[in-house]
Amino acid sequence: MSQTVSTVRSPWFLSSLALAAALIALVVATDGDLVVDTRPVGGVEDIAGLSEREDLNVLFILIDTLRAHRLSSYGYERPTSPTLDYLADTGIRFARHLAQSTWTKTSMTSLWTGHYPARTGVLRFPHATPDEAIMPAEILRDAGFRTGGIWRNGWVSSNFGFAQGFELYHRPRP
Repeated sequence: MSQTVSTVRSPWFLSSLALAAALIALVVATDGDLVVDTRPVGGVEDIAGLSEREDLNVLFILIDTLRAHRLSSYGYERPTSPTLDYLADTGIRFARHLAQSTWTKTSMTSLWTGHYPARTGVLRFPHATPDEAIMPAEILRDAGFRTGGIWRNGWVSSNFGFAQGFELYHRPRP
């Protein structure tokens, strides 16, 4: 005696199958490049209009190995950083930032270019920020701002490509 077994497909199974097919189609259609660019649209022309303002300055302060949990502007109880707290209160303070590397040179290249280390190619000692990388100082300079950089950490020296776009890039004496 033969027995017929009927299989009933659950709606969950069919939905999962449809979703998997849609994802495969998306990957094939985009050549596997699923990165969506959500950066604001704008260019040098938009920034150039700001360069004539007397009341506008752009200042980036990067301090290697300084942790946010030791700064008053990030909630530390002791007044350890009054000048930085003032700048944070009167400017733009990022609430969260994640480093792309534990190494200064690789991390700074990612920060300045907006690209992951694998894309910048700065992964080992001899690597430098590529000339074709667009740095914020270049954008600001091309928009008419005067640019200058002061650095002390050797991993962000000009021989590693960090002077791109700066009119003056200086290491003060100790």
